[in-house]
Amino acid sequence: MKKAKLKKGDSPTSSGKQPAEKPPSNESEADGDIRAATDLTVILSAIQTMSNSMNDRFNSLEATLSQLQTTLSETTSRIADLEGAKAEHEARISDLEASCQEILAVNKALCAKLDDLEGRSRRAKIKIVGLPENVEAGRPTEFVEQLIPKLLGTENFLERIKVDRAHRTGPLPSRGGRPRIMIARIHHYPVKETILRLDRGNMPL
Repeated sequence: MKKAKLKKGDSPTSSGKQPAEKPPSNESEADGDIRAATDLTVILSAIQTMSNSMNDRFNSLEATLSQLQTTLSETTSRIADLEGAKAEHEARISDLEASCQEILAVNKALCAKLDDLEGRSRRAKIKIVGLPENVEAGRPTEFVEQLIPKLLGTENFLERIKVDRAHRTGPLPSRGGRPRIMIARIHHYPVKETILRLDRGNMPL
């Protein structure tokens, strides 16, 4: 029987038989399990770290939101107080404006009345010039009441001339200086008109 010859390029296994596989090593499997366990631990640790970080950030955010909520509540309360105070102040301002209008009206009426009284007071006054100083002896009102009938004639005045008040104006003159003017207010305006009509420039009025 002839032996089979191997052709060039043929392998000893070309007869169809596969070489037997070597059985896995127990050490290699253990190493792989350790590496897998280590990788899982690292992943779980990373996930836990990330979770803790996110929890911390959420806690910080919640604290900030809580503080903002408190601030917002306080601000809202203050705004409500300010709005209430504003309404109260507006009401008081309206009352004050109304009072000011009333005061202005009263003041205007009083000013008009004062002007009228001042005008009437001036209308009832006469000026007497040239009277020596101290001739009235400290009683100017009584002096003028007696002086006018003497100057203009007692027959022209059937009743006593009523003088409300009389006084001199200006500072006391020096010795030999011009005497001060005497101003007298006649109580009845028609009497004052009679005095001026009778005067006609003949007496120092």
